[in-house]
Amino acid sequence: MPNPKLPGPVSAITFQSGGVQAIAVFATVVKEEHRHLYMNIWDGMHGNIRDGTQWQWSDLGPLSAAFDDAGTVISDGPKAITFRDPESGQQLVNVFYFAAGPPHLYVNAFTGSQGQWSDLGPPDPSLEFLPTQEVLLNSPCGVISYEEPGILHPIQKMQVFFTGQDNQLYVNAWDGVNVLDRTHWRWSNLGWPASSNPFGALSPQVISGHSAITYPHDIRNEVV
Repeated sequence: MPNPKLPGPVSAITFQSGGVQAIAVFATVVKEEHRHLYMNIWDGMHGNIRDGTQWQWSDLGPLSAAFDDAGTVISDGPKAITFRDPESGQQLVNVFYFAAGPPHLYVNAFTGSQGQWSDLGPPDPSLEFLPTQEVLLNSPCGVISYEEPGILHPIQKMQVFFTGQDNQLYVNAWDGVNVLDRTHWRWSNLGWPASSNPFGALSPQVISGHSAITYPHDIRNEVV
């Protein structure tokens, strides 16, 4: 049996586990001609982080069946993010994939060791910000999570940013209710830098490779 293949980029997160800082790396692995989501984790308690024998690989199962429909192409590797659920206090992980032709955003939401896939769909062509033709998006350039004040407890929000092949910036924002339900996600067009901005003239051309960071709710959440 041939060795599994790592065909693309990986995504890494760090989180608190039992009061110890742990690290997890997510990767797409081709195993017997099927694509699986793998996690390689260092628990922060045993050995040196540079010692490969202290890392543990886990097969989290095949990618969503939707990825195999009509030869769907994954345009990039996984984009992982971790956050604390304000209501339960549990550490949760979401792993996003973007499939091209037509564009769809997928999420695998983990609670503990269990994950569930959901198709968050393409940009809705009925929204006013979209042109009549299909918007072609590049791979996600950043994911952020943050909390906003709520009545009983803080509300967890999340945003996934994309660059479009029309050189504009797009975002798919989650309102904090049922991350697997696409009706709680909303696409928006954030445009491109204006040529009259105070930093000088900017050409409306988006360069790939941006990332996103998380701030507290009372500080601006920005793509950097």
